Amino acid sequence: MTRRSPAHFRMLVLLAAALGAFIAVPASAGTSDDTVGFGSVSPSQGPPGTEISYVVVGSPDADAECRGSSAFATEFLATDGVRLGTGGDTIGVPETATPGPGFVRLVCYVSDVTGRRVLRGVCASFDVVDANTTVIGSSSTAVAGSTINVPCPTAPRTVVSESVISSQTTLGEAFNLIIKPLGG
Repeated sequence: MTRRSPAHFRMLVLLAAALGAFIAVPASAGTSDDTVGFGSVSPSQGPPGTEISYVVVGSPDADAECRGSSAFATEFLATDGVRLGTGGDTIGVPETATPGPGFVRLVCYVSDVTGRRVLRGVCASFDVVDANTTVIGSSSTAVAGSTINVPCPTAPRTVVSESVISSQTTLGEAFNLIIKPLGG
């Protein structure tokens, strides 16, 4: 009989947690109960050409962590999930956006409860209005203790992407809870 080392046992536990998390992760991530997401999106509506700013919340330094992470990306999506444009610290509503619902999507790393960073993907609604429409002071702000994080459009690209991100987030959080007490 071969004797297994404690490191081998820990690896098996991590593998079991990873497999369980992968199987249990729903295909559509993003609820208002999530701890990481948009704290505000401003404005929440506007015509093509509008510049959208946002704040990321969820950890003490969430906004800076997110914007400085290697996965940092913002997209403007049509209601069918088609990427109409990309951004950075702000994102513009592309000229190709047609009036109606749209989405701002953000992907980045933000710290979890252990202080270690995990991958996050969140969406916020944005209403594209006709260029002749006057918009006065519209913004979306999360209620204290929650975030703005609506389900992203259910297009194949976004469903697969959000499923992968959600799986990585769940695995990362589980791994961090295991590794943190071990000095990691």
